[in-house]
Amino acid sequence: MPYLVILPVSGFIFIFGALLKNRPGERRLAFLWAAILWGIAAVGLTEILSGGRILTLPGVAAGWMIVSSMALGHWIFFPKSSEVKVFSPSQFSPEEILALVLGSGIVLIVGLNAILAAPNNWDSMTYHLPRIMHWIQNQSVEHYPTPILRQLYQPPGAEFLILQFQILTQGDHFANLIQWASMIGGGIVLSLIAAQLGAGQTGQILTALLSLTVPMGILQGSSTQNDYVVGFWLGCFIYFTLRLWKSGGQAYRRSEIFGAGLTLGLAFLTKGSAYIYAMPWLLGFCWIVISRKKRNLIRDFGMILLICLMVNAGFYGRNIKLFGAPLSVGTEDYVNHGGILRNGLSNVVRNAALHWGTPLPAVNGFIKEKILAFRPFGGGAESNSWGDFDIPPPSTNEDIAGNPFHFLLILIVFLSVLFSRGSAWILRNYVLLIVAAFIFFCTLLKWQLFHSRLHLPLFLLSLPVAGLILEKMRFTWLRVLITSVLVLAAVPPLFLNERHPLVGRKNIFNMSRSEQYFSYRKFMALPYVLSVKYAGARSTSDVGLLLGGDDWEYPLWILLKKDNPNVHIWHRGVKNVSGSLEGGSERNISLVISELADAPTTQTLNGKGYLKSKQFSFMSIYENVRP
Repeated sequence: MPYLVILPVSGFIFIFGALLKNRPGERRLAFLWAAILWGIAAVGLTEILSGGRILTLPGVAAGWMIVSSMALGHWIFFPKSSEVKVFSPSQFSPEEILALVLGSGIVLIVGLNAILAAPNNWDSMTYHLPRIMHWIQNQSVEHYPTPILRQLYQPPGAEFLILQFQILTQGDHFANLIQWASMIGGGIVLSLIAAQLGAGQTGQILTALLSLTVPMGILQGSSTQNDYVVGFWLGCFIYFTLRLWKSGGQAYRRSEIFGAGLTLGLAFLTKGSAYIYAMPWLLGFCWIVISRKKRNLIRDFGMILLICLMVNAGFYGRNIKLFGAPLSVGTEDYVNHGGILRNGLSNVVRNAALHWGTPLPAVNGFIKEKILAFRPFGGGAESNSWGDFDIPPPSTNEDIAGNPFHFLLILIVFLSVLFSRGSAWILRNYVLLIVAAFIFFCTLLKWQLFHSRLHLPLFLLSLPVAGLILEKMRFTWLRVLITSVLVLAAVPPLFLNERHPLVGRKNIFNMSRSEQYFSYRKFMALPYVLSVKYAGARSTSDVGLLLGGDDWEYPLWILLKKDNPNVHIWHRGVKNVSGSLEGGSERNISLVISELADAPTTQTLNGKGYLKSKQFSFMSIYENVRP
């Protein structure tokens, strides 16, 4: 029912309209608050409906009708503010108009890709989207048995938002739009942060444009990853925190406290990296509390943490119940081991090098060789990295793409701020906190080849400084040149996205949606399709899955549901901590699809014997051995 997408969309529009009616001169702030309240509404509806096991189409539709009605009522019946402030194109310089046009063009092209392309990212196939399918089937977000523990312990915030559209539309055509919406919101909140740092209108517009040209951001803006979502929520948290700091705990206190608490909670609920990136800001808040010796700031800080805890209460409770702690990493080992200083310093260089890749293998090899020369100082690979260190060449792959031009710009502007005596205290401290967040990240986590995607929030949060510095440049031509280089660098990821390209021999316009799911791993398509067809021919209403901890589960849901929308899918033979949970164990599942390598002829799963009846390449079909 695609038309039901209007329910959550109208909810956002009505909330935005109501907020704008009260403060017509603060469009961007109204947008932020509308996004925050919409996000909280989505999380609240999910938790409430899940508690009653009514996370269904009627339940979600009714929930958004209530939200929309309340927002519309507020919009219509509450008195309108007497403040009037309307912008017109004449208030923008030609440079600013061009920047706005270019930014809008990028947003529209990424949005087109997001709405037309099928999700096919590796993490989306293994845990982002399969967990949503389990929630819909179970009518609850309670943990369930699965060999892919990331479906349980990873924060579910972005998936909660996708879930609303997935239930209402009975499909994934709108799944990519959460990241795309965060891309728009990111440009808005970063422009507001630039204003807090002292940027004028030109600097704020440049900040928004710079954020829209980040290659990794463009690639993720049409995916079901969650780094843009966490970047947006962190940006909102930092914006409200800056306003609190600048006001000294006096002006705006109530709204800023709630804004900071809610967005910090939403960031934590979205991705584990948010805890690391927010840590310097929380420590900075503690320092201000101590240095200013104001009790009201202590109370404010406590309120922010309390609100954050309330937003995450449901997720923490489910993790405590299963893992014994509010946060878990399952069986994965993400944390650095050994000397913190040595491993941290080594990983600072190696993480930065992910953005130094050139098209010349010889140059990349030379840089890699020089960095590896520090390995004895930085510790062994087993203690501070996942896999062998490497520097990927320029790429349009959303897992490994670097941001070399943005990295260079940020490095230059940061150094200019730190070594300039005229830098304002808030600007200097902002830069130091961003640098601290990067150091914390490198010190706490093992290096991975895929870390460049986790760096996206840091790149975004760094750009208000760049926008401010570019605005203050003496030579306009130099500012235009720098901006032009970044815009041109955005063209390849914009049109040649490796996972879903807009141009080329094979692109999203001439590939079927089913084909797009496997565009990254084409060899999997035929075995998956044949296995599902064979399973469908057995006329079973319940299908078991026997998978490994990193297998692609989501395409099996898509293919099985396409032929039989009423089929129920359950994991079998789960041997990790989630295996003790109830989840289809009472079902008489006669058929199991397996992707395990070297699958044996017989299997005993959940106390029942199964015999392999068919095999298609690496896929095996097992049927229950009846007595």
